[in-house]
Amino acid sequence: MATEILRPNAAGDETNIPTTGGMGTGHWGRVSDEDDATYLANHDNVWARDLYNLPSPSGSGVVNFVKIYIRIRALIEWGYRKTALKIDGSVYETSEYSIGNENWYTTFNTWNTNPKTGAAWTFAELVGLQIGINLKGYTNPLGSAQVAEVWLYIDYTPPPPVAPTVTTQAVSDIAPVTATGNGNMTDNGGENASKRGVCWNTTGNPTVANDKSEETGSFGTGAFTRPMTGLTPGQHYYVKAYAYNSAGYGYGSQVEFTTVEAPTVTTQAVSDIGLTTGTGNGNMADNGGENCTKRGVCWNTTGNPTEADSKSEETDSFGVGAFTRPMTGLTPGQLYYVRAYAYNSAGYGYGAQVEFTTKTYYATGYIGDVIDCTELVKTYDRLEWTEEIPSPEQAIEIKIRSSPDKSTWTDWEVIYSSPCTSFGTPVQRYLEWVATLTTDQSDTPKLKDLAFFWTKKVE
Repeated sequence: MATEILRPNAAGDETNIPTTGGMGTGHWGRVSDEDDATYLANHDNVWARDLYNLPSPSGSGVVNFVKIYIRIRALIEWGYRKTALKIDGSVYETSEYSIGNENWYTTFNTWNTNPKTGAAWTFAELVGLQIGINLKGYTNPLGSAQVAEVWLYIDYTPPPPVAPTVTTQAVSDIAPVTATGNGNMTDNGGENASKRGVCWNTTGNPTVANDKSEETGSFGTGAFTRPMTGLTPGQHYYVKAYAYNSAGYGYGSQVEFTTVEAPTVTTQAVSDIGLTTGTGNGNMADNGGENCTKRGVCWNTTGNPTEADSKSEETDSFGVGAFTRPMTGLTPGQLYYVRAYAYNSAGYGYGAQVEFTTKTYYATGYIGDVIDCTELVKTYDRLEWTEEIPSPEQAIEIKIRSSPDKSTWTDWEVIYSSPCTSFGTPVQRYLEWVATLTTDQSDTPKLKDLAFFWTKKVE
């Protein structure tokens, strides 16, 4: 069972009670304010009736009966009253009742059926209904019949609840493993919901049997949010908001989203290669669902470089597109492995590895020649050479090391810098030498001529 009370909110079709008491808004305001200090009175021995409009009822279901409650009194002598209903232009009144109490008291009349139809009331018939009070004083003009309140009481049986009506809004705050689900309960189905939340899966049409984020309580209509956790980076999800009452679950429509994943990056060939510098080139093909805060290139000399190795990086908010980064502090003639990368909240995304070698002063074709000096060191003690280099401004430097077995070597030693043209050989079986151009040749370095001449040892 349920009840609803409707109090007058405007004047009805009749305003005939002659006397007003207290401060109020017209006749209807004096009988709707739940205050005995404002009232209406009739001193005359003639019936005088007021009618009042009511707000529309908010309930639904089966109307069991209605009552008109009144709060009344009579001063000096008896008074009389009737309660009234006006339905579709016709007024229906109760029998006459006497008022014999000088103190305010509350009484009522009950209508179990609609007096116009003789059938049970419906909520539709209560829309536009007017209620009223008819008063008459006694013969003593000093006395009066008075009314301070009039209201309609509705007793009804609500319809059985149905599952709540819910809508699903777009998922927000999307991150690699978390997000925020959003829903709105637009109708609680006739009773507050005891559960509400969002559910999700990776196949579509999720229910509470799948992953969910839920709260319990007593929930009416309105928007709500729920945290979604334990997600997988780069995964596409299907989401529904829901609410539950005793009639069951109500689901919103399905929405979709994809969690953030590490960016997709490609590495292009290194350009502008110098002795100690180069330009790394990359392209972010996909930002993974959110702009990246870092991007750059990393390198090492062993392979599979990461940002923990040498790197050239910039920070900002980066979308997809090509980028370049300067590479500095390199070693001439060194082979490097390079990868472009970008970073978002899901982590680092790396491109494939590329390789390049910095420019070198080494003379092509003369690096690492090993001479077997087993016999020479016994009969000769000088090493001589002639040279021809690309331009007069350039010079060479020769370093040598020696070994008895090619497994253990001495440290490299600079044995020549122009214009010296000879060197005393160490007494070792093997000599390894490197001829190095001391100035850059711009194009591919190549020493034009270098010859060794052995002079017989002086006995």
